[in-house]
Amino acid sequence: MRPLTFAIVAALSTLPAQSLSAQSPRRIVSINHVLLITGSVQGEVEQRVSNRVSVALSASAVRLKDRYTNADLKLRYYPNPRGRVLDGVGFAIGAGYGHVTDQNVGVICASSPPGGGGGGCYDFSESYAGPTVTAEVTHQWIAKAPHHVALTVGAGVKRYFVEERLPATLQGFPQLTGTARVSVGYAFY
Repeated sequence: MRPLTFAIVAALSTLPAQSLSAQSPRRIVSINHVLLITGSVQGEVEQRVSNRVSVALSASAVRLKDRYTNADLKLRYYPNPRGRVLDGVGFAIGAGYGHVTDQNVGVICASSPPGGGGGGCYDFSESYAGPTVTAEVTHQWIAKAPHHVALTVGAGVKRYFVEERLPATLQGFPQLTGTARVSVGYAFY
């Protein structure tokens, strides 16, 4: 998955922006600064591809009690009547396709371990991986001064297609979950 992610980022960074005005950034790179507090990271590169459409690559790595990684390729439509994408005042609706990996590592203590025998504590590692589909609504602002600071908020839903891949201890994992995003970024003109 990592070579594919790097290839997509490289491809996005070389896309030409079409008919940009001086007031409309061609690319925004952002991070979710709230997640940094937990030692996790989520970032995104959004590239303008036409007057009302952008493509974004979003990736996250979250470490709480497990190791969750996710990458999504998103297509966003900005129905702004002025027709300027990423112009500093804009709602967008988007859809994405991605891949998730979650590894749960820990220790299980039991009086009778699997396979019989005496009790005790045992290391375990369970993981799953699979495709995801997202739908989202976002709003993005570009600060008036300095003119390169971007703030984005958004919400949506994510559907995980991993039910047949789940280990027994993760069978209650929700297949459809809500998402939220607050990120700060830098706009490139």
